Amino acid sequence: MARTRPAFPPDVARALQRSEGAVSVRYTRRSSLAGPPTRDTVLMATPHERVLAVLALDTKLNLRFIRTGDPTEGARVVVVDASPLVGGGRHWDIALSWDAETMAVGVTARD
Repeated sequence: MARTRPAFPPDVARALQRSEGAVSVRYTRRSSLAGPPTRDTVLMATPHERVLAVLALDTKLNLRFIRTGDPTEGARVVVVDASPLVGGGRHWDIALSWDAETMAVGVTARD
């Protein structure tokens, strides 16, 4: 059985194709975060598009927002510490923003 990659909601995936913008997305885990994952985990990704974007949680409890933009930009990564989410709720609000100069990611638990 083929596994499907978790996808951004369609409206967020479309927004991530623009050269600049800001979006927020709700992410729901199966259970609350008890500690670091045993391997880097993709939370959401865009389908194969001109611009690829990924949200991943790594083994050091960093939430990474990775975005490929225009070929002159290349791939860029921004990281936020997700350790305050350990023991918190299953629902996370994730805010993303980007333009040609900067990128940002923020995450809070919402339950």
